[in-house]
Amino acid sequence: MASYWHILKSTKRFGTDRVHRIWHEERADAVVTVGYGNQPTGPGRDKLLKYRAGDRIIVYAPGFGAVAVAEATGATPEYRPSPAPDTHAHRLPVRWRATVHRLDDAVPAHAIRRAGGYVPRSLAMKLADDVRIGSRSW
Repeated sequence: MASYWHILKSTKRFGTDRVHRIWHEERADAVVTVGYGNQPTGPGRDKLLKYRAGDRIIVYAPGFGAVAVAEATGATPEYRPSPAPDTHAHRLPVRWRATVHRLDDAVPAHAIRRAGGYVPRSLAMKLADDVRIGSRSW
């Protein structure tokens, strides 16, 4: 089992309201998503194919912090194209293990760093297996 950071959309690019809506949609649908041009094949799909059944995925919302821990189910990523330019077409079903309802309740970057952790720099960044997020060990 591996652990990965998975980055939710950037508030700088999409705005806070849109990122809040995306988080609520992903949380309700039990999926993590990615775009990368929203082409049927390519980097978006490849990022999600990294995750294997049982892998731990920690969802990070830039500007907020860690918002969830999920387990990859082993399902194949789904491709759902949309006419909306800010919609991620690639979706991967997950099992939520812990989530925050509101992005404002995320474990912030400073708490992650204080606990000896680090925040992600890329979408599917691999973590050490014993990662701690803030004061929580997820």
